[in-house]
Amino acid sequence: MRLPFTRRRGSDLDCATWLSERLLLLLLVGRLGGGEQPRVVTHHNGEATDLEVRGTVYTPAVGDNGTERRTALVVRFPAGPPPSGTTLEVRTTRRAVRIREGQLSRATTDLRTLLRQQLAPLDVAARQRLLASIVEGAEAELARTSSYSLARNLNLVRDALRQPLAARFKTTDDRQAVQVERLLAIDERSFWVRGWASDRIATDVQVELVSPEGHRIPVLEGAHRHARPDVDQFFAGSRALVSGVETGAKHGFVRYFEVPSPSLIPSGWIAELRDLGGEGVEEEAPPVATDLASVRNGIMTDIKDFASRQLDDELLCDHAHPALTKLQEHLGDSTRVDTVTQYGKPGSSAEVSVVVPLYGRIDFIEHQLCQFMHDPHFREVDLIYVLDSPELGQQLDESAAALHALYELPFRIVTLSRNGGYSIANNLGASFARGRLLLLLNSDVVPDAPGWLQTMAAFYDATPSIGALGPKLVYEDESLQHAGLYFDREPGASLWANLHYFKGLQSDFQPANVTRPVPAVTGACLLIERALWEEVDGLRPIFVQGGYEDSDLCLRLIESGRDNWYLPHVALHHLEDQSFPSDARRMATSYNAWLQTHLWDERIGQLMRDELFAARP
Repeated sequence: MRLPFTRRRGSDLDCATWLSERLLLLLLVGRLGGGEQPRVVTHHNGEATDLEVRGTVYTPAVGDNGTERRTALVVRFPAGPPPSGTTLEVRTTRRAVRIREGQLSRATTDLRTLLRQQLAPLDVAARQRLLASIVEGAEAELARTSSYSLARNLNLVRDALRQPLAARFKTTDDRQAVQVERLLAIDERSFWVRGWASDRIATDVQVELVSPEGHRIPVLEGAHRHARPDVDQFFAGSRALVSGVETGAKHGFVRYFEVPSPSLIPSGWIAELRDLGGEGVEEEAPPVATDLASVRNGIMTDIKDFASRQLDDELLCDHAHPALTKLQEHLGDSTRVDTVTQYGKPGSSAEVSVVVPLYGRIDFIEHQLCQFMHDPHFREVDLIYVLDSPELGQQLDESAAALHALYELPFRIVTLSRNGGYSIANNLGASFARGRLLLLLNSDVVPDAPGWLQTMAAFYDATPSIGALGPKLVYEDESLQHAGLYFDREPGASLWANLHYFKGLQSDFQPANVTRPVPAVTGACLLIERALWEEVDGLRPIFVQGGYEDSDLCLRLIESGRDNWYLPHVALHHLEDQSFPSDARRMATSYNAWLQTHLWDERIGQLMRDELFAARP
């Protein structure tokens, strides 16, 4: 049924432009009335179709048709520009505007011309209102399509309608300053920002980040604030600082934030600082970093610089955790298997599959193979190397055939598309496993005697309700590296750390040679039934770069009613940290310890009060 309306003289189409192939910006002379959101309906071949629409009212500058108000509408056509013979009708309960095909065609111009001639001359308030309305009207379409052309057009709109502030600070005499030091993209909607803001006089300031597409993010709301002595010193120079900006003032900010629709343009973000009176400055942010490894390292650096080792730390809880959780999800989603290459004929009845990630260093493969070849049982092992450093793929391909010819052991190489990290590499490697049992093995762990894997498998099969099994690991000097894992907190600390029973003592130390249940075992050499591995979904890819996935797996096995065991009758050498650079490990340890405590605090406390796990150095 048609809605009643009265046509208002002069209430007609002014001009229009296409923001994308489905999104039309209409400018109408006059206010449609009532403050209600209008309907936009197409009429074609007797059928009426409602369209999605967002709108706002603005007032042109005096001298441009007086001060008569106008209406801007962002209208979405689900199938692109309307077919020939289509009429548009813009309706409210009070009036309507009918736009025929010829009128729309004559009024449509390119975006740059419309911005320059129609919108740029508006006053500041009208431009700001229009910009907010156009950005809001385009959000849903940008979210649907991730259209780069739409993003570029929104960037043109932003630059034409946004009111620039004063240019960036140039000297230490400037009153206000804002700087973005790091802007990282976890994905198209999720970002991490680090920077600082200073006002010599006002203590209550607002800082907003403006995306290239026009979204505004109030940076300081909920941000982690911290002191920046370097900023204090810069503005102080040789003078004493004025009150309010003494050393220790929290100029710095770090924050994780999300935008309602994708931001696709890597450059052009702007930071704006304003005081309560509206006076302010702006600074262009550096280009957005998008490489996930670089993004992860940037976040980890900020954790190292500004987070405390407390469970309730604001930076970790409110910012790092959601950011890194999402980043790890994207790493898992974006890491795939590129190639699988078999060297030699695999055994026909492998009981055990051995998964060995290779990261950074691939020379360890030869050290392992030259030891495995002396073990006759290893010819029936399903040996899988997972190359987590695909940039070394050609180098490994060149040596793999020669290594197989030299050591005559069959093995497979699974090459990943990118560096995914310890958990992702093991999970993808395990997906190719054929054995009933699965052994996770670091590339820097080597045996010095045959039969070790057969002994581990026999113990596993003979032990009811077993979850994970780990052997004794020793350093080159025969001192202990691993005799099971336990959890402990430093005095006054709130985070549970992973520690090794009797680490550093001689391997013949009697308490370290007792077969027993332990809270956890290291993933450097961990045996588990493959069906059980699949039941608990393997390693959770929520920890950063390796270090706590193994203890998390063991805790989940305990929760499922299993026991984790340490087997000292099998001993292997472990060149600890050789397969994983120590700097990277140290960067990740603080966050991983926090995350483990966040997930398991109460349960770990219960375990460590159990007398069964009390034997420690």
